[in-house]
Amino acid sequence: MTPERIQSEVYSILRRLNLLEQREIRIETISSGTTISSTSNANIYLVECPSGNVLIILPNANELTNKTLSFKKIDSSNTVFIQPIESQTIDGSLTYSLTNQYESITIVSDGTNFYITSVV
Repeated sequence: MTPERIQSEVYSILRRLNLLEQREIRIETISSGTTISSTSNANIYLVECPSGNVLIILPNANELTNKTLSFKKIDSSNTVFIQPIESQTIDGSLTYSLTNQYESITIVSDGTNFYITSVV
């Protein structure tokens, strides 16, 4: 069996088990303050701040259990603030900020709070 055929079979099995859904890449660009909807199809957000700081409010962590979200700052001006709702946190903090161009963070929800899984 060729490597391509093996990959195809693995993807087919994962799709049937609904394990591949999180691996699909859906990108959205943000350029002003926004609240992310729990029904959004995007899992990667490219954020630019041409007119000032950008505040991104996350949905309730219990609506995103086991879902991974990534945010990448794509310009060199201003700051991106990522904030969970109410008293929920990101690794124990009420807000996380991206200040440098091309800086990124990936978070996952456990249903109660968000946890950082990667920072670049």
